[in-house]
Amino acid sequence: MPDTVTGLAAKFRKALLLQDEKMIARLVEAYLRLYERLTDKIDLLMFEIGAMADPSKAAVSRLARYGDLLQSIENELSKYSAYTQVEIETTTRAAIDLAIKDTANYLQFYGLSQPAMLPTAAIETLLGFLSPEGAMYKWLGARSGENTAKVANALLEGIGFGYSPAKVARIIEEYLGGGLTEALRMARTAHMYAYREATRANYIMNSDVVQGWIWFAELDGSVCMSCVAQHGEIFPLSEKLDDHYNGRCSMLPYLGDNPLEQSGEQWFGEQSAEMQKKMMGQGKWDAWKDDKFKFGQLSTTTYNDVFGDMRGETSLKDLLSVVEKSGE
Repeated sequence: MPDTVTGLAAKFRKALLLQDEKMIARLVEAYLRLYERLTDKIDLLMFEIGAMADPSKAAVSRLARYGDLLQSIENELSKYSAYTQVEIETTTRAAIDLAIKDTANYLQFYGLSQPAMLPTAAIETLLGFLSPEGAMYKWLGARSGENTAKVANALLEGIGFGYSPAKVARIIEEYLGGGLTEALRMARTAHMYAYREATRANYIMNSDVVQGWIWFAELDGSVCMSCVAQHGEIFPLSEKLDDHYNGRCSMLPYLGDNPLEQSGEQWFGEQSAEMQKKMMGQGKWDAWKDDKFKFGQLSTTTYNDVFGDMRGETSLKDLLSVVEKSGE
């Protein structure tokens, strides 16, 4: 077993990301099969459009193959939404199980031999977004109709611009790919969110010794500046780790001492100017160097219909707007 709490955190994150990678692979494979089932219908429609003397938007929209393709797309996306729902239910349950085990190991590392642990079913009930009547499943249920409409609009727009059938087919593929991106983002975020909230719930169960939690980011070239700004910050147990979509951050237990030797700001300050500019962007880096904003202002909270408050990186425009409003 690692001899530091951060070593444990790295080990636990690796296991969680392995779960995540397997889920993503299954979702991608299912989506590829979906697209393969639509390929013949797309090809037949493109062939018919190519044979038309004047393939106007109105003429194409009246084609039987056009209606057949859109109906097939909506049917396939409806089935995929149902599959995504099952994947989310399965992987969030696995994430909760993992969080229970990892939290127990954290607390045992600190000398608590028999930490109190909430059962998986109780934590699932606490996670409101997993409710069948919740916002996430409503969102999933609406995907098939909304994404089919996007494909239809893009297809007819391409016809209106006079694009070749081959280019229109690529547009259809691109918009269908957008549905996959949405599904992956929602499933991955739900997976990570469930892990963090299960961790926090069990910290609360042991609040006689656990005083709070510490934001722990993966400090690498892929981390966003919001997470860098939060890294090392201590939060009360009443607050959740409200990371952005696809966020990889986790929660270390706080028992009175912060085991992190550096804050995110200190770590960032040690990086080369080239790395800082790459991570922050030239304009934001220039403003930061000119003391136009405080490092902690790089993290902003917005509201999300499914997950509630979510943090993200503050735009340069908003950073400078705060400065202007404060009269600095």
